[in-house]
Amino acid sequence: MNILGPSTLIPDFIRRLTSSEILIGLSSSLFDVGWTLPQLFIARYIVRFERKKWWFAGPNIPVRFVMLIFAGLIVVFGAARPEAILIAFLICYGITAIGDGIVGVPWADLSGSSLTTAGARACSAS
Repeated sequence: MNILGPSTLIPDFIRRLTSSEILIGLSSSLFDVGWTLPQLFIARYIVRFERKKWWFAGPNIPVRFVMLIFAGLIVVFGAARPEAILIAFLICYGITAIGDGIVGVPWADLSGSSLTTAGARACSAS
C-alpha cells in the first residue's frame, strides 16, 4: 500500500507539474498538516456537543465535491496548462485535508462511543 501512498504518489504527480523541489518535498506532508492542524483547534469545541453526527457528515459533503471539482478542472485545463493544474491541485488538496481533519474528531468520538456501547451490550447479554 505504501507504493501508492501519499508520500510517493502525490510527490510524483507534483513532479510532473513543476520542477520546484520545495513543492515536491512539501507535497507529501501537505495532507498530514492539513489533517492534524484543524483537529487541534476544533476538538475542544466538538467535545461539548451532545450530537456529533452533523460534525461528521456536514464537512464531508463539500469536501467530496471539491474532489469532483478538481477532476473537472483537470479536464478543463488539459495537459497544456500544468501550472494551473498545480495551483488547483494544491488548493483542492488543502481543502480536502482540512475538511478531513475537521471530520476526524467526531469520527473518532462516534466510533469510540459506539464500541463502548456495543461492548456494554455484549457484556450485559452474557
